Amino acid sequence: ARQALIWADADEAVKRGTVMSLEVKEANKGGLIIEWQGIQGFLPASQLGSDNYPRVDNGDKDKILHALNSLVGKHLSVVMITADQKEHKLIFSEKGPQEKEEKEE
Repeated sequence: ARQALIWADADEAVKRGTVMSLEVKEANKGGLIIEWQGIQGFLPASQLGSDNYPRVDNGDKDKILHALNSLVGKHLSVVMITADQKEHKLIFSEKGPQEKEEKEE
């Protein structure tokens, strides 16, 4: 029953574009692993905001991974863009919250 509530919350967060501060748990070549309500989610590198996007020469995957690893342990302001209970998949983006904050300033 608890899982159903969590996924209902996730659907609501996607609809509302709720901004949340989540800790980066680990990095891989595709992006960052973050956790929400005990469920692992993914923040693709392509969804990172301009401050954290890994700009490296020639798209060197090792350098990208090194840049992403520097974010492990940090909290990022993200929005959930996909919540798929069947696939047990959460996808996040850092672009939404940053752009909202910049517009408000």
